[in-house]
Amino acid sequence: MSSLPHDVIKHAPAAGSLTLESLPAEMLQRVCDQLMRLYRGYYDEDDDSDSDSEDPPKSRYEGLDGIISLTRTSRRLHEHAINALWHTLPGYGFLVFLLPQDAWVQQVVPARWSGTERKLFIVRPLVDADFTRFKHYARRVRRILMRMDLPQFPDRIRRAFDTSIVEHLASYLGTRTLLPNLGVLHVQPHGEQLTTFYRSLPIFFCPRIRNFHCSGHPDGDGDVAFHECERTLYKLQVAAPTLLYFSFTVNPWFSRMSTAICSTICQLHHLNAIHTDPIPISLDALRHLASLRSLRTLDVKIEEKVDDEALALFHNMSQQHFPNLRFLRLVHEVSMPILTTILCSVRSSLLTKIDMEVNDCNIPVLDIADVIHAIGTRKGRHRIQTVVIKALTVKRGETDPMLGEDTLEPLLRLKNLVELNLDLCGPFEVTDDFLITMGSCWPNIKRLELGRSMYSSEHGEKYLATFLGLVVIAHKCPKLAVLRVALDPDLKRIPGTLRRNRPGLGVEHDAMRTLKVGRSKIEDSVGVAAFLSDLFPKLIDVECDWPWEEEVEENEDLTEEEREAILAEAIYRTRWQRAVWTLLPKFVRIREQERRWARENGIAIRPRLELDM
Repeated sequence: MSSLPHDVIKHAPAAGSLTLESLPAEMLQRVCDQLMRLYRGYYDEDDDSDSDSEDPPKSRYEGLDGIISLTRTSRRLHEHAINALWHTLPGYGFLVFLLPQDAWVQQVVPARWSGTERKLFIVRPLVDADFTRFKHYARRVRRILMRMDLPQFPDRIRRAFDTSIVEHLASYLGTRTLLPNLGVLHVQPHGEQLTTFYRSLPIFFCPRIRNFHCSGHPDGDGDVAFHECERTLYKLQVAAPTLLYFSFTVNPWFSRMSTAICSTICQLHHLNAIHTDPIPISLDALRHLASLRSLRTLDVKIEEKVDDEALALFHNMSQQHFPNLRFLRLVHEVSMPILTTILCSVRSSLLTKIDMEVNDCNIPVLDIADVIHAIGTRKGRHRIQTVVIKALTVKRGETDPMLGEDTLEPLLRLKNLVELNLDLCGPFEVTDDFLITMGSCWPNIKRLELGRSMYSSEHGEKYLATFLGLVVIAHKCPKLAVLRVALDPDLKRIPGTLRRNRPGLGVEHDAMRTLKVGRSKIEDSVGVAAFLSDLFPKLIDVECDWPWEEEVEENEDLTEEEREAILAEAIYRTRWQRAVWTLLPKFVRIREQERRWARENGIAIRPRLELDM
């Protein structure tokens, strides 16, 4: 019971008098709740997720097995174990198992993508007598989540549930609530019965709901289901006016859904978090969100056509927009300046994550520079830990700056940065000196990506950084796990200090897992593997932007000249893969043997060299 909360242990009776009868009901309930969460997180080859057989003797579902045993064997813990078992369900469809067996049927049907799946249907109208057992358990259900979010339930319980289940339940209940104590509702519309799904969903709504999430990629005609979706959202805001978490991310979305989403948002005054991307919201809805002191997380897409007068209201610095925001993610189809304006209006000094995304191509490099400046100069920048800026491609005029030290300098003021991802196909210019500067400013960085994978062509990147920059950033950033930088892997450019000593200068950077090198031209796979094996012994993968040889065979429309060009470039991918996938693991084992032999024979290993940069 070492995982029990401290306050439970603190108020427990003395060990000499500890019996089940002496424990208060609250403590027994918390014991069962903690037991339900136990899960052995490893893959068991004997666990056949596609069969109905029992779990193997060493089941990884220890918590679930224990709770089920308590419901059958312990009179004192029976009620508490039942509460824990039914507290959280992996989907609303599991309520069907509370109905008589003659009310539903299970059939093997074609799966949506491929193969087959087991699907449950209700086959007759429901009557009062069907709900005798249902009422006993319904009051215990507090949360309905997605199956993927509940690993403590075995895969063998995975089922597909036909929309007829919720339709029959709604037909029986009418305007009554199905689960009176439900606080969290996560659902996923599927199939082509969207109208039925949205019409029936309100049977789950009740005043206790604080968290509502609807996502998925449903088939069918969304416009036909629009009116039912609009009514459902209206009933949600009426039934749960104190909703704290609202997420509606169904895709593809239909045009009129945006209006319904905005109307719902404007009626919710206690929101703590909101997620609506890819469905765009209006600036009116955004202004309502800006006024909420309770809002901590904002993840929205802004409508494409923005009225200048409405946007001008966000320029008013006297307004306390988003006073307590912690997480900000903004998306727009074409304009980065619109997102920059909204970012500048955020008065909160508590932001820890900023994510700005534009889906269009050819974003001016000066727009990227403006948003970087806005992030690096804002109040409370010392709290910012994550910065993500995304755009497909960045265009640069003849007099525009490169994406280098001058442009990125404002980000160096974010001293507690943990992740920086400039997911841009653009003119990056990163030198060894700038890598050294970044390493000195961000000692806690775990993910640093400067650039975006784009196999088709180069986008003005200059490959100026060398392995010297890798060594220095390994010394200065011990937590760095993912690095993406335009890199020149020419071993002739490394200084003599690295050639005379071990490449890592005594440093084994165990955190690095993925190295992304863009379109860097590798000539010496053996030399690169030898260098990386000493510096990054735990490196798993290298990603580059060179084409695959298979592209020649897959595309029959290529001319002979195009085929030769692709094969000439693909050789660099082959070399990188050989260096990291084939040679590096072998060299790592050899270096481990060298160190082990030195320790066993009392031979001193060269001490770590401290770099004075």
